[in-house]
Amino acid sequence: MIKHQPLVSVVTPAYNAARFIEETMNSVRAQTYENWVMIVVDDQSTDNTVELVKQYEQMDGRIRLVQLEENSGSAIARNTAMDHAQGRYIAFLDSDDRWLPEKLTKQLRFMQENDLAFTFTRYIRMHENGELTNGVSKAPVKLGYDDLMKRCVIG
Repeated sequence: MIKHQPLVSVVTPAYNAARFIEETMNSVRAQTYENWVMIVVDDQSTDNTVELVKQYEQMDGRIRLVQLEENSGSAIARNTAMDHAQGRYIAFLDSDDRWLPEKLTKQLRFMQENDLAFTFTRYIRMHENGELTNGVSKAPVKLGYDDLMKRCVIG
């Protein structure tokens, strides 16, 4: 059981993501944990990414669109989203990825039960058409700062 319902900011950089962004937003909207905001930062997309995110922003006030003034890359988009983040936790979700419905519930419970400030999980790889593969990432049980300086295994 999650002790309290802290706000989670979901950080999603997007660039020409119209093909995937609706599934991504739907996977966040389908979470069993509901106290979240999703900050989608558009990096000057030339497709209809912005229009799609605006539609979802109207349907669900927890989704927020931020538009960069010039194409700056995913790192700047992520940092911009973090500047707009609120609440206790930040969760990263790329615009072409999606979560299983209990992802936030399980991860927050694990973090609270173990008094952890930072966690990451393994993930299932999928084809570009959204079909899941048999490939599952390998996540180490424990990871320290020095480990991350040598090699980043976080997907």
